[in-house]
Amino acid sequence: MGCPVIWHLHRFLVMPECIHHARGKDCEALRHDKRGWFLMTVEGNLWVHRNMAAARKQGWLCADGKWGTPFKPDDPPMPGSVADLQAKGLL
Repeated sequence: MGCPVIWHLHRFLVMPECIHHARGKDCEALRHDKRGWFLMTVEGNLWVHRNMAAARKQGWLCADGKWGTPFKPDDPPMPGSVADLQAKGLL
């Protein structure tokens, strides 16, 4: 699996080196919830935070108003998140 941002922007694979927290990591629940984790490069993570509207369109950043809000127990993983990829057997 490569960084989805770098693939989207440049169409080449670069191995991820960090975790992007799509809902933030201000509370313990978000720091450890793989439903909001995305594997990215540092450059990809920076791009997400510098291009928030475009990142939201791609699903790499939560909707307005969800930042810092923990997932509810029955919330599904964000598409493409670590939890989603694991559920599909891709990680």
